[in-house]
Amino acid sequence: MTTGKWEKTNFTGVRFRKHATRKHGVNFDRYFVIRYQRDGKRIEESLGWTSERGPEDGQFWTEAKAALVLERLRGAAKHGKKEAPTRLGEKREIERQRKEDEKAAQELAEKENVIFGYYFEKYISRLLKLAGKRKRRARQESISKTGLSQLSETYP
Repeated sequence: MTTGKWEKTNFTGVRFRKHATRKHGVNFDRYFVIRYQRDGKRIEESLGWTSERGPEDGQFWTEAKAALVLERLRGAAKHGKKEAPTRLGEKREIERQRKEDEKAAQELAEKENVIFGYYFEKYISRLLKLAGKRKRRARQESISKTGLSQLSETYP
């Protein structure tokens, strides 16, 4: 559904092609691609349609935004920083790894921050259920008098 002809923009390394029928506003929808060289090889990476929003800032793709992404990648490759991605695939991989690390840290924090109420329900209430009726009533009264049941809900 897209026209096969690539059209250049005013920004070096950014080009686009128009969709045959789909429009974004008054103009035809455009598909942006950036081209650059890395280690002597020409790399071409697609960014998206003007009707789509970018993942970083939630804004629609424009020529200027595509040029900005290209400059960031070129700058990272030029300065050789290890933490800065030089390709969009590397950038996506870094973001995916960061999300996995955050999820693992959150799960670990939840595991470590088990409140006293969990153990209270798991062990003490089971003991009360196993005891006879007279002992159970006496123990429940003792627990409610000392306030352990209220403490169990909030104490980590």
